[in-house]
Amino acid sequence: MYFVYNPLVATVLGGLFALSFLVGFTLRRRAKHSVRCSVYGALGGVLDKSMAGF
Repeated sequence: MYFVYNPLVATVLGGLFALSFLVGFTLRRRAKHSVRCSVYGALGGVLDKSMAGF
């Protein structure tokens, strides 16, 4: 995205990814999941939602 469009687009997409990851991680930790489970689950959830359009 950085080379095709504008650096701002890459920054916004990266920020959305990070925000979604942090929200998923926080929700899993509050549900008493382990740290490893929270990381894997949050990453899987973000990737799952990002690929929903394909």
